[in-house]
Amino acid sequence: MKPKNKTVEIDDFDILSSVWILSCNDENPIITYEGIVHRLNLNPEFDIKQLISSRGDLFRLKIPKSRLDKWKTELLNGKWLPSFIRDTTSKEDREKKINSLTVDDVFRSQFRSEDKAEKSSIEILDWGIQHINRLRQTQIDLKENRLKKIPLIWVPVLSLLITGATVVSSNYHQSKSEYNQIQTKKYEVTFKIKQENYSRFMQGVYDSFFSTSMADPNLTHSNLKQLETVYFNIEPFLDSNQRLSIWNKYQKFYQMCIEYQHINEINRSLSLSKVKADSLLDKYSQTFLDYKDYFHAELYHALF
Repeated sequence: MKPKNKTVEIDDFDILSSVWILSCNDENPIITYEGIVHRLNLNPEFDIKQLISSRGDLFRLKIPKSRLDKWKTELLNGKWLPSFIRDTTSKEDREKKINSLTVDDVFRSQFRSEDKAEKSSIEILDWGIQHINRLRQTQIDLKENRLKKIPLIWVPVLSLLITGATVVSSNYHQSKSEYNQIQTKKYEVTFKIKQENYSRFMQGVYDSFFSTSMADPNLTHSNLKQLETVYFNIEPFLDSNQRLSIWNKYQKFYQMCIEYQHINEINRSLSLSKVKADSLLDKYSQTFLDYKDYFHAELYHALF
């Protein structure tokens, strides 16, 4: 079984390029790991999920549960069937595979996050291929640099002692420079994605609370659903502790909005006095500000 290394091997970049093309050009933006193994005829033991998850600059892991359930319903009706399900012999086995799919079994291109997203433009497709090629070349250069050091073993001891300090210093600065180049490129690619989704999330927090104060249940539901989608766009950039903390806080914020929405509907039907209505608004407004301050501080720290 292929070991789970954090560093992508040079041979794996060909697979990564194929996955990128499929994620950009498929009719359905939702891609399954098992489907990739089937379509690329990979060894079943190959850890395709680890390879894809190592490239958060190209792919987004998971999808919202509501979106997955909608997609599975379409699959059960014979729409959007991936080849690994379509090639299954019996209808019973196909339904079993579809029903077993979870949010952990799918991923998307970073540029096709919305439901029913269009195929990526040729410019985005080409950018991804060029980006993967640069990563491949970086790995090749690093390996070549290590191979170049082997002859130094056969240098006479006296020469090695004289030049050793210079070689070590040079290699250190060279490796540091290469690492900085990789980190800089990764930062350039991911910063815009983080920035856009961070601002959308904070705006979504405000919009969700504002719609509850207007006692508009349809607008509240729409805003909270959109806010959850934006959260899942941000989630791949969070570590496990951050995901747990921010997700739990989001759930509490969601419940607060639903509670305030319900109370507002009752109060409007009872025609409460302006004094009581203002008092209620003050109470929930302070709670809203506490949530907003939390998301502002925690998400900014986690993303930037």
